[in-house]
Amino acid sequence: MKGYCEKQVSAMTKVSNRALCGRGAVNRNVGFYYRVTFANAYPNAKWSFRTPVDFGLGGVSMMDGKVMKRVSTDIWQGGKSTKLNFNMTLNKGNHIFELYGAESCCDGQTSWQFQVNGGKWIAFTVANLNNYKMLAAVEYETVIEYGDYNLKKGMTSQWFKVPIKGKFNRPVVILGPLSMNGGQPVAMRVKDVTRTSFKLAIQEYPNQEQNHNAETVSYMIVEQGIHTLKDGTVVEAAYTTANGKYTKVNYRGKFRNAPVVLTQISTQQGKKVYTSRLNGVTNRRFSVKMQAAESQKVTETE
Repeated sequence: MKGYCEKQVSAMTKVSNRALCGRGAVNRNVGFYYRVTFANAYPNAKWSFRTPVDFGLGGVSMMDGKVMKRVSTDIWQGGKSTKLNFNMTLNKGNHIFELYGAESCCDGQTSWQFQVNGGKWIAFTVANLNNYKMLAAVEYETVIEYGDYNLKKGMTSQWFKVPIKGKFNRPVVILGPLSMNGGQPVAMRVKDVTRTSFKLAIQEYPNQEQNHNAETVSYMIVEQGIHTLKDGTVVEAAYTTANGKYTKVNYRGKFRNAPVVLTQISTQQGKKVYTSRLNGVTNRRFSVKMQAAESQKVTETE
């Protein structure tokens, strides 16, 4: 029908009939139907939705066929309406979010946001929704796994493969302090993290003999995302990139006080010895960088 259209979009940002349909699109007497199919990888996750639409004649929001909000009055309020916003606990799996509405005048633009488990409000885009998508091969069942690994005596930078016992989708690996069977200064490195294993190695500093004693190292594996443990403790695990300059990292979750922050370099781009350094830890963010051994400079991004 002239003046109207049907479109598939990758972001619910500044969306309106005229913005989508282009030249000749009308801004009066418009009916809207939005449908979003998305996946949730987390059990009993609290999802929140902000949909400040311009529905002058009212509208309805639905999740999995259930009406969440129904409004028969004007929905606009200068593009800041909260009338169709809602919260809902979702199980693992696929879900369908639908929004119906009608507008007499004048087709204001709408930009949506969503939030998961009390984290940061983020733009309603395909890319952002896919961060919470369940991977097809296996559903994660394990939030945290920890253990010890005994490294054999030998040349440093020899990689040891460590099996992961639990079921993870996107595991994040953190190493603890190394035992003290050899006195040479070392850095611990991780690479090739998969659902079922990761590799770790000892790196001695360049002026050492590069033949280290057998050692024991502790490790912790956390499923990427935000988790609330049975005692109420909130755990957040994620990846970022770092180089020789401090990079600010904002938490996705909310913390009342500054949390304990642990970092681990989890890739190996070159052969230099690097460790990670933290600064400015608050309840909202921290800064991280890599530090090279002795007089060396950081030349990679990990």
